[in-house]
Amino acid sequence: MTEKQKRFIKKISKLIREKRIANDLSQEELAWKCGLSQTSVCFIELAKGDIKLSNIVTIFEVLGIDFGELNKFYTIKNLV
Repeated sequence: MTEKQKRFIKKISKLIREKRIANDLSQEELAWKCGLSQTSVCFIELAKGDIKLSNIVTIFEVLGIDFGELNKFYTIKNLV
């Protein structure tokens, strides 16, 4: 993974944490709504390990995050 890709993942992780807090949800509550473990949500918010796209999609749906919000971080061509 390139440094740009790592920074992108960190920005996604930060966005998820900010939206979770704005929705007044604990990590445990978000995990339950997404069918994930609290540990998984914690790792995603900390950008630790390899994050599954399916988990990101589920979290975005639960938190009402529009994938268009990612455009403010990077375009796909900037990641490679």
